[in-house]
Amino acid sequence: MDRLRSYFIFLQYSLHRPTRVLSICLVVFVSTLLINGTVWKIWSLQRDTKQIETQILNAKIQVTKLQAQMSLLRNDSFIERAARDRLDYASESDLVFVFSE
Repeated sequence: MDRLRSYFIFLQYSLHRPTRVLSICLVVFVSTLLINGTVWKIWSLQRDTKQIETQILNAKIQVTKLQAQMSLLRNDSFIERAARDRLDYASESDLVFVFSE
């Protein structure tokens, strides 16, 4: 009983000092953040944000490369050259050699 009374006297004395009230509030706030894991959640969200930003940057680079390839594919001379190279086609003006085995 005596211990409880001394606690309330200390509490009453502390409540009349604004700096102590502020420090107690800060301690309670920080401990609450640490206990329920909010700080950990915020840290992990920031880490995830950085990873997603990196993925977005990589995707933008790939989109730029693919757009460059698409612009080449719109060129008729590129399509003709690719068909000749891949399918072994020849145009009418090409000289073709046939070797017998």
